[in-house]
Amino acid sequence: MIHVSDYIKNAFSIDDANKITPRIEEELLKEDKIVLDFSGIRFYTTLFFNNAITKYVVSLGVKEYKRRFSIVNLSEVGKTTYEHSLSNAVSYSELSEEQRNEAAAIASDTLEDL
Repeated sequence: MIHVSDYIKNAFSIDDANKITPRIEEELLKEDKIVLDFSGIRFYTTLFFNNAITKYVVSLGVKEYKRRFSIVNLSEVGKTTYEHSLSNAVSYSELSEEQRNEAAAIASDTLEDL
């Protein structure tokens, strides 16, 4: 089990995601199932979940992700935020390569306009 609060205080930013990702990667190599315990974490963003956890939906596939990952002790806000991120990742994983490229181009154009 990974106690997320041992690595970060909030599940908020890309920096927070980058702090927990090496631990997740380590567990992926040695454990069949990964349990992430969010006890003590109060603030959440989809940015964090996208970059730290649900990105594995795309690399592992939906079925394998759901088999291997377990997320526990999220607050109600955390659950809602995580579910939103997970839903987006599942939808993205179901896109064809062409659709993914189109989505990436749109995102890139949008970022350039900022």
